Amino acid sequence: MQKYLLLNEKLRNACEQLNQLSLGLIKLKQNIEEILPQLEDYRQTTEEAKRTYLSAYERLTLRLIKILNDFNLEEPKRSDAQNRFDDFIKARLEDTLRREGVTLLEVQLREQVNLDEHEVVDSVIDNEKPEGTIIKILNPGYIRNSKIIKRAQVVVTQREG
Repeated sequence: MQKYLLLNEKLRNACEQLNQLSLGLIKLKQNIEEILPQLEDYRQTTEEAKRTYLSAYERLTLRLIKILNDFNLEEPKRSDAQNRFDDFIKARLEDTLRREGVTLLEVQLREQVNLDEHEVVDSVIDNEKPEGTIIKILNPGYIRNSKIIKRAQVVVTQREG
């Protein structure tokens, strides 16, 4: 009988501990259910911030490319000091873009236009070359992480008529 009472007491203690654990699990589940919407809000906020950052980064990169292209335009004769300053700024811009993974898009004269890589700015009638042949590169294109961020501006041939 003594063994029976001891086993009964142990069983009651085990049931009590099990009840306490069950209550703890219920509270933990409630806490998790309260936190989940907050985590989702945080995830959405950080995703939006990331998109905003990437968008601003891409806009800034394109602006730097525009400035670099402006340096490449033919300018009237300038003083040696001005030319050295321009070369210095141009080199700094090129270095900055290179460090950010931005590289020139390779475009060759006499190749066929590819509208994914090239923006046709003008066309010239030429019946000797195939239509869509690149005959002049006005502004280079740029790639970052295998993604075209600015298409090259080109002049192509077209057939008469």
